[in-house]
Amino acid sequence: MNALNVLWNSEENWRPGQVDRGMSYIKQRYGSPANALKFRNANKWY
Repeated sequence: MNALNVLWNSEENWRPGQVDRGMSYIKQRYGSPANALKFRNANKWY
């Protein structure tokens, strides 16, 4: 869950409805929050 906190705290103005969509995006594109964080750290975006 730490990776997810890092990712989402780097964004501004998250609304509650965005959480489900954000989780779906991360799962589909990266498989896990940890993989999304690795990608973001390497590329400065996710």
